[in-house]
Amino acid sequence: MKLSSKNCRKILERLPEAVFLEDFDGNILAVTQGACDLLGYTKEELREMTVDDIVPEGAPSFLPDQIDKATRTGRKLETFNLDREGREIPIDLRGKIITVDGEKRILVSIRDISIRKEREIRLKQYEMAVEGSDDLMAVCDENYRYLFANRAYREMYQVGPEEIQKKRVEELLGSEAFYKEVKSRVDRCLRGETVEYEMWREHPQLGDRLLDIIYYPLRSGEGIQGFVAVMRDITERKKVEEKLKEANKRLKRSRERYQSYFEELGDAVYITKVSDGDDHGKILDANSTATDQTGYSREELLDMKIFDLVLDGPESKSYNEIDDQLTEGKPVSFTERKISKSGEEFWTEVVVTPIDHEGVDATLSINRDVTEKTRAQEELEEERKRLRELHRAVDVFQSCQTEEELYEATLKVTANVLEFDISIIFVNRGEKLIPVASMGFSLKDLPVYNIEEGLVGETLRKDQTFWGEDAREVESAKPEDPELRSFLSVPIGNLGVFQAGAKEADEFSRSDVELAEILVGHLNEEIQRIRLEKELKEKAIRDPLTGLYNRRYLNETLTKEIGRDERYVHPISFLMIDINRFKEINDTYSHNVGDRVLKEIGNLLKANVRDADTVFRYGGDEFLIMMPETNGDVGTTVDRLKDELKKWNTDTDIVDFSITLAFGISHWRPDEEGGIEEVIRLADERMYRDKNRTG
Repeated sequence: MKLSSKNCRKILERLPEAVFLEDFDGNILAVTQGACDLLGYTKEELREMTVDDIVPEGAPSFLPDQIDKATRTGRKLETFNLDREGREIPIDLRGKIITVDGEKRILVSIRDISIRKEREIRLKQYEMAVEGSDDLMAVCDENYRYLFANRAYREMYQVGPEEIQKKRVEELLGSEAFYKEVKSRVDRCLRGETVEYEMWREHPQLGDRLLDIIYYPLRSGEGIQGFVAVMRDITERKKVEEKLKEANKRLKRSRERYQSYFEELGDAVYITKVSDGDDHGKILDANSTATDQTGYSREELLDMKIFDLVLDGPESKSYNEIDDQLTEGKPVSFTERKISKSGEEFWTEVVVTPIDHEGVDATLSINRDVTEKTRAQEELEEERKRLRELHRAVDVFQSCQTEEELYEATLKVTANVLEFDISIIFVNRGEKLIPVASMGFSLKDLPVYNIEEGLVGETLRKDQTFWGEDAREVESAKPEDPELRSFLSVPIGNLGVFQAGAKEADEFSRSDVELAEILVGHLNEEIQRIRLEKELKEKAIRDPLTGLYNRRYLNETLTKEIGRDERYVHPISFLMIDINRFKEINDTYSHNVGDRVLKEIGNLLKANVRDADTVFRYGGDEFLIMMPETNGDVGTTVDRLKDELKKWNTDTDIVDFSITLAFGISHWRPDEEGGIEEVIRLADERMYRDKNRTG
């Protein structure tokens, strides 16, 4: 690509991204405003710097050929840049080698990926948590090929993290074990069933281990894509259960010894009665951890049934199915939500085993408190769900054709996904922040802010998100509703500000703020897209000299106008206008003077026709006015234009003689024969006859 320096600068200034033009020695030759906004330098400062000045020591750096090749092949390049304050900003890097004034240059664009990197770190932390779990965890696709396995799983089968992704399940387990023990269960899982069973496996260091194995379907929007295997080593738990059973047999001989062991367990333990009568589930014994967990005393627990501790009672779970398994002598495990004496809800992982308690059929129930783990999982899943919904909303944003549609779509997302009750979008127009969309307020009741005024102005000026639990404590907040407490104010780049509020204090979490910033980031990009598309469309239909519509737009408008007027049987008049002695103006006074005359005559025509009329620059020094619904009466308009032209000639000193116009009028009616092109040609002929008489 060959460009001149002038054209290159024009292209750079039109780009919304942070863009650098550099020579092959790393000198910065030109930058966009986006680069200044990202790094905090002025354009002049950056042009005095080199690439080495903004790349931190030890960060990846790339030669122009490497950048060009990576961009052409679609390979991502990531590194860091230093801003004016010395902060390292992670960036995506793209570039292309171009020729400017005969010299090879590299045009580089960078994008701030701080938010994406932060999400990757959080995801990595989650994977690290899974990686360090003692449970064996693996994810496979529907073809039994491994996608991921944690450390404990890999150690069990003695494979490395990279090697296992090349394996299939039958390769690790062996074909015989796979088809005998695993495949039928996995196939059930791939049909949507959660499958759980126990199996002995030989560990290379620990010997034979009893594993509790659960297969979960791996679901996506397109259905089941594979399965997740979670294997928990329950060898020690089984040993404890066996010891408890043995202790139960010796209970009559050594109650004190049994009770001591019973109390030493760190989990809440209950012994409950099994019967066909009303006393089914009665608590026969409970350890001290059970009293701590529930808030009831041991005496109170012994007057209760185990179901009394379960939120919503036994109806919350299929206890008949559990009882059937216990009757068969099988242990049962599940997760259950309980309620304490104080009314606080908590979650427990429960393992129930049938036992004989002093000659009575009973169960031994071990309850581990997993409230924090369960809530963390629920919060993580909720955040993932909201993030997925947020990204789906981006598709809606990209389909919006106007800013008004985009603002309306944004408010719907804030209500449906972020669940904000009150939100406002302000747009920066001429150093004024004007409310353009609102949920919870009427737009006419909202004030317009100066850019130096209030929290909304501070948000835009500092390009910083502000949020808090009580707007009354922030001097610049000045909430529109005095009852508002929680507030959130996010800059839409330099285009405006998004604000949200709630009447409850501390309503917005860190997750809410992060998701709002992601949403506003997409809003910023789509506003720029819509404005650029609008600008390009306007340039395509406007004459660049006079600003009037061009012949391309005339063709589009005629099709629509004729269709409308044919339906309603309305006539259209055409007034063709030419500037007399225009060639003489160009030859005598220069083309610059001719251009001034064209612009001023175009402004005069546009200012003295009806709102329903459309003025076109037809070509050269010719203008065309399309006048719908005139019923053939155009003379009044011509007289007015002649009068205004006389006044203009009196006031102007562009040329030494009075400029006159030639006019040609024609009319089109839906009920008459003849095409629209013939009608315009007729106006042109009449204009030339008038020109020959008056010019």
